[in-house]
Amino acid sequence: KEGYNAILDERWTDAVKRLADMKSRYPDSEYLDDAEYWTAYALSHTDRKKAIQAYERFIEKYPKSRYVDDAVADLGGFDPLVVVTPSPDGDSTHIYVSSAPGARAYSYGTNLKIAESQVRRADAMSRKLGRELTRTFAPRPPRMPRMPHMSTLPPSAVMWELDRESSLDPDTRVRLEALYAIGDTKEDETAFRTLKEVALDHDQNVRLRQAAIEVLSDFKKYDVMPVFLELARKDTNQRIQDAAIEFVGRSGKDKNKSVETLINLFNSLPKTRKANLETVLFTIADVGNDRAVDFLSTVARTHDNYELRTDAVYYLGTIGGEKARAALYQILKSK
Repeated sequence: KEGYNAILDERWTDAVKRLADMKSRYPDSEYLDDAEYWTAYALSHTDRKKAIQAYERFIEKYPKSRYVDDAVADLGGFDPLVVVTPSPDGDSTHIYVSSAPGARAYSYGTNLKIAESQVRRADAMSRKLGRELTRTFAPRPPRMPRMPHMSTLPPSAVMWELDRESSLDPDTRVRLEALYAIGDTKEDETAFRTLKEVALDHDQNVRLRQAAIEVLSDFKKYDVMPVFLELARKDTNQRIQDAAIEFVGRSGKDKNKSVETLINLFNSLPKTRKANLETVLFTIADVGNDRAVDFLSTVARTHDNYELRTDAVYYLGTIGGEKARAALYQILKSK
């Protein structure tokens, strides 16, 4: 936490030092990949060469980390183009880094087939903004809204007002600080129950509910998915619904499971809740694995809502890769 706070304060050298201390003192910690990634990120602001080396070590050492895509995208900030391709040997557990003529090529394979894509500097920034470098709702420092991979306006789930804190009364601000403080303390049953109650309480200030949802998304010892699904399906506030939907896609390390959960949610939502359906499609596309491509292809070919079909086609284009392109060709040939 000290290292992460140093990242937030842009104290890059201090962050590297504190994260190195954490890795030395807790060599078996479940947060080692977090520390390794944020170390590379801090170095990217002080030493370009060391940062590249740190990112490459991270990619090779933690092939299943949730930060792998971020690391590859961050490297795109140092090079004109990063080409992401599936591992040619079919190894589902190994990640390797190699060079290609004209541009650095980072090829890797996990338990999911990684679609080929071109990741430019803007995409690197958008991915980074989508992570927890700064909290989505935190008043210090204010977080920029996550930049979606689309040319049209993003779903309301990612359109957070940058000046939202200034309109809160002092008492609500204090309670907001208390929520984040709970998230920074011990992850236990009391904290989980308290945050869950705030998130589900319709009488609470919407900002407090949003903060509770975000803090819950960082919990690793408790199953937060049922809370998010209840909010996505039953809540009456669209901002809360969309926030819950987005965190369904971001919670958990199993991307296939996340996509399946989102697909079930999409199929269960009433057609009248079009804005929520759009958010679900956006979140599925943001995961971007093979299962996401299959589902987007189905929506693009068969859904009875023209705008949702159009969205699905657009997302297939932004995901890229052979599988997504094949789906687009099939859509083109279909009648």
